[in-house]
Amino acid sequence: MDNDWETSVKTIDISPDEMEKHIARFDELETYQSAMDRESAIPAKLMAELAAGEVFSIMAPEGMPGRHADAPVKSLPGMTVGIAVCPPGDGPVLHAHSDSHETFLCLKGEFDIIWGDEGQHKTTLRPYDLISVPPRVMRTFRNVSDEDAHLLAFHQGNEDMKDATIMDPALGERVASEFGQDVVDAMAARNMLFTAGRSDPADAADPSAQER
Repeated sequence: MDNDWETSVKTIDISPDEMEKHIARFDELETYQSAMDRESAIPAKLMAELAAGEVFSIMAPEGMPGRHADAPVKSLPGMTVGIAVCPPGDGPVLHAHSDSHETFLCLKGEFDIIWGDEGQHKTTLRPYDLISVPPRVMRTFRNVSDEDAHLLAFHQGNEDMKDATIMDPALGERVASEFGQDVVDAMAARNMLFTAGRSDPADAADPSAQER
């Protein structure tokens, strides 16, 4: 019978040790900046410039490359979760995500969410406000409060989600000049690319184009 699951579902029991694989303890997390500094050729100084103050990856699919590679809890495909902890005035560079919706939920403090190719649009999130930014839209965020602020970030896509971070090519040229092409290559291996192009006016007229 096709609908057996509606009337009879066999439950399972797992041990506390097994459940620990599904738990992320905040005080045991490592920032992805620190993990990259340890595991790759990407200098901490550069990540401090490009990323938010401290970003903790909490959950990501098994085997997903990029900044979520070291997430302690493994999710189903197409979903990542992280927390950004930013001092006053801090946030990442303007960037886009290739194929995922990025949803921000303010947990503490206040954040300006800024978007557009020139960062020309802005709204402010206060605790428990939420915004979801579509793929391929350039965006950033800034802590505009006078204390450390916390921002929960979800990425959602399909099962083949790559979640590449796309930044301005001019920034990539400066990174190559200052840090070397090997650093740019190491970033590409982590799905951090300097390949952002300007919006096509047709995309602005047709929001569904952002999903293609």
